[in-house]
Amino acid sequence: MACLYVNHAGEERNRHSYSAGLEFEHSPYRYWLHRVMGWRERDTNASLLFGRALEDAIQFYHETKGKSGEDEFIRLWAQSKDKPVIYRKKEVSWEHLLRCGREMMRLYQIRQPKLPIPMDTAFQRAFSKEVFPDNERYGGIEFYAKMDMLARAPWNHPMLPEVEWKPEYGLFRPVITDIKTSVNNLVDIPGIVGHDMQLRQYAWIRGKQAYPWIDVAFLWFTKCEHSLKKGVSVTLLVDAGKFKAGDEAVVASVEEDGSAYLVSSDLDITIMNEAQGYREGTKELDTKKEAKARAAAWRESNAVKVLGSDITRQRMQYNAGIVTWDSAEDAGRIVASQIVRIVNAWEQNNWTNTFSIRFPHNDTKDPYFQAFVLRDNVFRDSMFEQRVEEDLSDYFDEPEEAE
Repeated sequence: MACLYVNHAGEERNRHSYSAGLEFEHSPYRYWLHRVMGWRERDTNASLLFGRALEDAIQFYHETKGKSGEDEFIRLWAQSKDKPVIYRKKEVSWEHLLRCGREMMRLYQIRQPKLPIPMDTAFQRAFSKEVFPDNERYGGIEFYAKMDMLARAPWNHPMLPEVEWKPEYGLFRPVITDIKTSVNNLVDIPGIVGHDMQLRQYAWIRGKQAYPWIDVAFLWFTKCEHSLKKGVSVTLLVDAGKFKAGDEAVVASVEEDGSAYLVSSDLDITIMNEAQGYREGTKELDTKKEAKARAAAWRESNAVKVLGSDITRQRMQYNAGIVTWDSAEDAGRIVASQIVRIVNAWEQNNWTNTFSIRFPHNDTKDPYFQAFVLRDNVFRDSMFEQRVEEDLSDYFDEPEEAE
């Protein structure tokens, strides 16, 4: 049976994944350091620990039929409190992410009934597929995927792409759903996720359905600041005035007691500014007492006042798309190409270093670049350990997007 490579402990490895392919495409040298030589980052990455805690809390919420996912997140995240965790600039601190996760779980529990993610959704479904069956050189090498959610949604759910549905297809559509946490919003184009490489590869390994496409989706959480200011978007955690819990709104003003006035859109902010008025001959708002009073009167009549604790700046997006079987098969060919190149790199002992320092590959913040390319041994010893055991998280976790 063929193998991808033999690791530094002499063990054959024959399992490939999306994240492994992503790493190899970016830098074969990084792939060699990580997968072949076993240099793995210690569990000090706040992004990874936070994402796992949130995913596990969501799974807990479903498996317990609606028990508090927020409480479970608190319990899971508490396990990271005393670890030497590294927080990126926007992650700030353990306390900051605690609040992020609590508000994200509250938001998820509010919106879940309207999502195509029923309570009986299956979590952490693992799939494997031999890529070159009966091939003498590559036979036995598998592609492996662990899907966060495999939901069965009504075929005509309004949050799924409209399709031509036939009675013989049944009543439900299986939807491959991946959970992401990031410091960046997901691009807000309906159906765009059908072109995501990870989801296309997941569709390929899932296999053909009774109809000529596979449904995929991202459940996307964006970590944001907590401070409120005029013009920022927020989501309500309770019903208030014309807004329902789960609705998005825009902050019109923040009061001294921490409460805020909310409006429906940026257009309302423009109308409020016009009511306040501008300094003569400028684009700066008039700040005289009478002008501020006009703006306050407008807010009293047109905005909704809420407590700061009843809204969140954390964002949750759900975006579903379809992957045609042609697109899925093309993703499978990409998997096969990666496997061939990895085997060749192993056989030839040729792991090219494609790290760089500027766009489109600015790797100056990549820990592997700093530790092994810049040869910062102090940093390496603090951030990495060389392990023999296979870490299955390598097969389905990927680095968070750079800021």
